[in-house]
Amino acid sequence: MYQALLLDVGHVIIDISWRVLDAYDAATGTTEPGPHRSRPARDARWQQHVAGTITADRYWDQVARSRGMDGLTGLFRALAEVVPGELFDPDAVALMCDARTARLRVGVLSNDAYSFLGNEFFAGRPAKNSFPRKE
Repeated sequence: MYQALLLDVGHVIIDISWRVLDAYDAATGTTEPGPHRSRPARDARWQQHVAGTITADRYWDQVARSRGMDGLTGLFRALAEVVPGELFDPDAVALMCDARTARLRVGVLSNDAYSFLGNEFFAGRPAKNSFPRKE
């Protein structure tokens, strides 16, 4: 029987996806330049990502720069400011809540999410008691 659940923040609990960018575009009235996400076969960068020749971080960094943002970190900050709740994977949040309900310990790790999103971002989010504060 399991006694604890340990998850990473990046690409597990919070992540960039076209669903999140759709919410951002709707909230800001912007649209993505370049190949449209509804036609991924026309998006050479997406095809490189799917083929494994570029990482997800590199793909989203290029998407961010094509939108005039300062790379992946700039994109994360913009999304966190405008549509913060959309960044959270509902399945990951449900898993953390289920684990807590089952009285399991829940741990969350991050290399740098706190560095560019800050404690305040995590304090008001789903399963907020699962997120440690960075000192």
